[in-house]
Amino acid sequence: LHGLLDDATGLTVAQSLDEARTLLQAHERDCLVLATSDAMGYDTIPSVLQHEDLVHRLPVVVVGDGPAWQDGKHALSLGADDYVARDELGGQRLFSSVLLAIERGRRRAVEPPIRDALTGLPNRLLFMDRLRLAFARRERSSADVLVMFIDVDSFKEINDLLGHAAGDTVLRTVAQRLRTSFRVSDTVARLGGDEFAVMCEGPELRSLLPKLEAKVAEVFRQPIPIEGEDLAVLASTGVVFAE
Repeated sequence: LHGLLDDATGLTVAQSLDEARTLLQAHERDCLVLATSDAMGYDTIPSVLQHEDLVHRLPVVVVGDGPAWQDGKHALSLGADDYVARDELGGQRLFSSVLLAIERGRRRAVEPPIRDALTGLPNRLLFMDRLRLAFARRERSSADVLVMFIDVDSFKEINDLLGHAAGDTVLRTVAQRLRTSFRVSDTVARLGGDEFAVMCEGPELRSLLPKLEAKVAEVFRQPIPIEGEDLAVLASTGVVFAE
């Protein structure tokens, strides 16, 4: 990335995630550029975007080897502010993306949060916004819109008997399992408390409903490790189709 941003931007290059963490802890930064390399392939970036606490404080631009229409959509869905394909680097492309990411970060600072702080999933506000967009797209196509509501059973008892830390572990584990069970184009959200939702768009979703319900069942089939013990967690679900 050397030479792609003007010296006035104060670009600092880290060769590893550990080095980046150290730099971010030592100095305030306006933006983070995550670029694929020999040490960090594109498959590492989703984990960084979802789980690195230091990343969540900063606007993020992802630089990857794949095309923007594919990897870019994935990166943005995971919380990146912009994506630049490596073959697009040069000129002002990366500089413009950094400025765009910083501006988006400033807007987020004065706007209501749209992601759940505990799980990193879209919250109710972002979920409802995506649902409205799905309904708008449905008016122009024959695609179905499906929403699955998922409540963790006996969650209050888990908190009361095992403590809130155990309850948080359950919610984070359920969120991670749901996120990895569905497509990137699907929206998995935490609506609040122990309530999650999944929105899917596509043709003939009614015929796929058994497979989608099986995905949710699989999330809760495996116990959740809590302080060395396996906790069996069940869920109640409901499904709504747009008519």
